[in-house]
Amino acid sequence: MSSITQLSILNKDTDAYATERGYEYQKLKTLESWLQNSVQKSDEIIYYDYEEDIFQRDLTKLKSTFRQIKLYSSNFSFGSEEISKALSHFFTLYCAGDYLLDEVKFVFEANSNIARQHTNNKAELLREWYDNQDDLKEPLLSKCIAITKNIVTEFVNTHDDAILEIANAKAVFEELKSNSDFWEKFTKSISWNFQGVEPEEAMANSLKEIESLVKQLPYPIKVNNIESIVHSLHFHISQCATKENPEERLLDSGMLESKILSAIGGSEKWYGEQLHKWQSSEEKEVFRLGRLNELIGVARFYRQHQNLDGHREFWSTKLMRFLELADLPDFSKKDIIYELVFQKLRPTLDFKFHNPETMGIEDLVIQYFEIVPGKVSDPLTMEETVNLFSIVRAADAFGLLDLETEKYEVWLNEIENNIISSLETVKVNARCEYLESLSVIEFNLKDWGKDDRLQRFENGIKFLKDILELSEQAEQYNYSNLLIRVNEYIKTCFKLGIADEHHEIIDELESISADLAVIVSKREGDYSLAVQFSNRGINYLNHSKKPKDLLRALDYFHKSKNFLFRNETKDGFVLVLLNICQVYKAIGFNFAAKYYALAVFFYSMYFEELFKKSVISSRFVFEIDYECGSWIHCILDFKRFIISTDEFDPNWDLDSNITLRNVLIKYAHILYTVPKLVPDLDWLIQQRLNALGWIKEEHIDIFIQILSEDFGSKEELIKLTKSKLKDYPLNDIGEERIIQFRSFNILWRVSFPNTYEFNSIGEEFCAICQICFADIKTFYPDFDLKGEIQATDIQLVISDNPKPPSLIRASPNAYVWEVYLSRTPKPFPNYPSLLGCIMSVLRGFKVESDEYFSAMLKDLIDVKELGWKTAIIQAYEELYRSLYLEKEFVKIKSHELAPLKFDEDFVRKNITDD
Repeated sequence: MSSITQLSILNKDTDAYATERGYEYQKLKTLESWLQNSVQKSDEIIYYDYEEDIFQRDLTKLKSTFRQIKLYSSNFSFGSEEISKALSHFFTLYCAGDYLLDEVKFVFEANSNIARQHTNNKAELLREWYDNQDDLKEPLLSKCIAITKNIVTEFVNTHDDAILEIANAKAVFEELKSNSDFWEKFTKSISWNFQGVEPEEAMANSLKEIESLVKQLPYPIKVNNIESIVHSLHFHISQCATKENPEERLLDSGMLESKILSAIGGSEKWYGEQLHKWQSSEEKEVFRLGRLNELIGVARFYRQHQNLDGHREFWSTKLMRFLELADLPDFSKKDIIYELVFQKLRPTLDFKFHNPETMGIEDLVIQYFEIVPGKVSDPLTMEETVNLFSIVRAADAFGLLDLETEKYEVWLNEIENNIISSLETVKVNARCEYLESLSVIEFNLKDWGKDDRLQRFENGIKFLKDILELSEQAEQYNYSNLLIRVNEYIKTCFKLGIADEHHEIIDELESISADLAVIVSKREGDYSLAVQFSNRGINYLNHSKKPKDLLRALDYFHKSKNFLFRNETKDGFVLVLLNICQVYKAIGFNFAAKYYALAVFFYSMYFEELFKKSVISSRFVFEIDYECGSWIHCILDFKRFIISTDEFDPNWDLDSNITLRNVLIKYAHILYTVPKLVPDLDWLIQQRLNALGWIKEEHIDIFIQILSEDFGSKEELIKLTKSKLKDYPLNDIGEERIIQFRSFNILWRVSFPNTYEFNSIGEEFCAICQICFADIKTFYPDFDLKGEIQATDIQLVISDNPKPPSLIRASPNAYVWEVYLSRTPKPFPNYPSLLGCIMSVLRGFKVESDEYFSAMLKDLIDVKELGWKTAIIQAYEELYRSLYLEKEFVKIKSHELAPLKFDEDFVRKNITDD
């Protein structure tokens, strides 16, 4: 007999006639089933409105269930068109090749009931079938087979024989009619579910069941979350109906979990998004630092939130796969092992363990102490090692591990000796971290049975007092955590009965706690103020793009920045720096913006949790140089951006990653334009194109092709370029570099030799100049350089001795100044001197009195904190050198090229001059 799979061609769309209310009921029943699967921890997956209204499949047990859902006011019989259509559709699915190996079940599910018997509707037969469907026997079975075969035969006969495929299918069906085993199996696979309630009651019952199921889910769901969760899940199901791809209609436990955590919001939402991303990732595990740190961060969040259960095996497996990589460096190995040990033991704050899994932990611990402190011993690692040691030893005391006592003594001695030997050579913040770890060793880790307990307590207190004495210097040390730890020391002393025996120790600890509270209160008060300032700045950005409001936002961000430069608020500090960067860029002060972007890039590379910010900051640097026409710098920027992206945020889908797409488009513009403007740079462009590899083939080539088709002539290309830039393109070639920008309705031209040393100094001058101008415009909006002057040229010269700027040439509409920059040792920037130079240049316009200028400068520096705005993390010159390596800069030999000349004026008017 020919294959019955040909009969699946008779399948029709059964949804065309459905009412809107029926669709809603179908969605509710789908949601009900989705939640039921999660509560029962079923392996079933659900497809909404694919093959049938609801299609449930268990791939491990090879079971498929097709459910047709009806919401009707009328009852059903074998005379009902809906019954005939349902059985016909079930038949075509039963014949489909995809499910021939499955145990298949078809369910006709309706809110209403079975109709009364009349004329030829055979309602009684449907009633008998329904009542006996769990044990269908003769002679009822034959009657059910006969009615099913008749309905299917009528359905098959409605199709046109003229179509060859239909004719072949009918021929197969004629052979199938006599196959009694087939019809018996098919008929027994059909079941009926009639609720016998009105449509409104059916929908209300379904909603009630949905709410009940939501309450049973294993997530931190509050009563006021339930409604939003139901709405979120219902909306997702509604969206599924619009998807053509069946996989986009799939509803599984992972998707449910993701949606629920998202609806709960907060950190649970973030975790849900990360969990879904990692579960759906098919990327082969290779060592990439950014990806590994991201995995460790999410896994750590999971084990620190014990109400999120059920994922330990998933995260542990992921971490082990990384640990098994051959090229993994030691500092990454110890991070993975640290997380694995905590993941398996899941300790609580009171040193209990949440469903610990001890298989293989001894080997992991031994491997960890083979790396630490012998090979890796930075302050953060030593702090984590102290924590790990305390947890492992506690687990050993509970009988969860079986390690030799001698190993603990050896490891603790190595930890303590390493910290003590490093104590005097580290900077102040690291010194505090080391001292804290030593206090933990004295209070918690040394043998409690020793006779020198009092001496150890006194040692621990001395370490704590040393940390207190450093509070004015250790701005980035986390005193909040130390306060928590000291209070835990006090609590432990009372719990163990030590308080009565050594009351003087408790008095000392209480005194230290009080001193810490003052420090923390002061710092957290600053933090609250910083948040207020930042939010006010963001409010201005969200509600207005007027220059005056942008300057107000800038002022608030600067105020916020000054309070956030601490270890415990470094993420907020970086975000505020990025906000400042964007505002400077928006008002046309691009080198001030670049200063802040460079600072973020530099700072982010020192903290693992900030690595992704290096992608954002390097993108900003690239975009700023692109707009400024500094295209040689831009080519160097792009390399840093791509390295950061590939390492820490490798999302190469340009449909979802719009920012990456915009960078690639700009870079393609540079690569296409540069050889047409400067043929001598063709070698550089070809070199950069070749270095792109697959990025060139998959992305850049397409963008360049579009540019070549739309902008074939040089004139058209220059016109396009002018619309994108704020200064002339390739202004960083030639013996002399000229940076141009407008402010106070004057064109400022800053020129300097185009060398590696002078580029950092020249950009630094322009950045400080623009920060100063922005402050004047913010706090002295009526200040104006009146007169006929339209342009001011500033020629930068290095001087061994500080001296004031010199006006070397003046005409009715232009000034030419020579500004002398002293060779002040870095990293301490000579910004007061620079600000004095800038004010001298402004004073040269002679539009205000000397007293006014002096008062304004004093107010800007003493009250408005202009100096703090010009000093971020490092001097601009140092930040510049950290991004642009001298050997890469010199290799291009941009100073040997002839500068470009344009008839068009590329330099745009500054929006703050309106």
